[in-house]
Amino acid sequence: MRRTKEDAEETRRQLLRSALDVFAERGYAATRLSEIAEAAGLTRGAIYWHFKNKEDLFLELIRSRIDPFIQVVDHILARGFGALETLKAIVSEVPTALIHSVELLAYQKLMFIHSRHIGAFPQLEQLMGEELDQLKKRVAEVVRKGQQNGEIVGVNAEAVVISLMALMVGLAEMLVEGKETRTIQANLEQIEALFMRGIQA
Repeated sequence: MRRTKEDAEETRRQLLRSALDVFAERGYAATRLSEIAEAAGLTRGAIYWHFKNKEDLFLELIRSRIDPFIQVVDHILARGFGALETLKAIVSEVPTALIHSVELLAYQKLMFIHSRHIGAFPQLEQLMGEELDQLKKRVAEVVRKGQQNGEIVGVNAEAVVISLMALMVGLAEMLVEGKETRTIQANLEQIEALFMRGIQA
């Protein structure tokens, strides 16, 4: 039976989903294409039909998952809340999304794998840098509006964005390791309160 374009696209998506799980569990170097094929219930030939090699598959996986992760923050920004409410939501909802979404957590693991192999994938640096820069700019604009209307005083937008990013990256790394997940979940309200108190000092 001849494969349709839709069948081919579904096979590609299935391979990417399985690759995300296997790379996140085993790391880039230790992962074999045969393991990804087995996890997807497909043959290695199916992988080579869609991707040149393991590196090509890994690169496409990173590209295909950048937007969905950033959308967690984008959805918060799109609500149009005030600056303090928006920052509070980011501090609370991003870690919560990682705790409750297996896919997002696996993707975050993939990001840490990528950072350890940074020299091997220079073509991704510009793409990821641009995405992160745009995210920082959007958050900084929210902070500046908060300064203009008197919600945020005594701190500059750059300091707030750097502090927020540092907190998010730190929490994400701890959640990826999995040792502090329950502790973070139990203390998330206080973590949020400490951050908000700091930017309102």
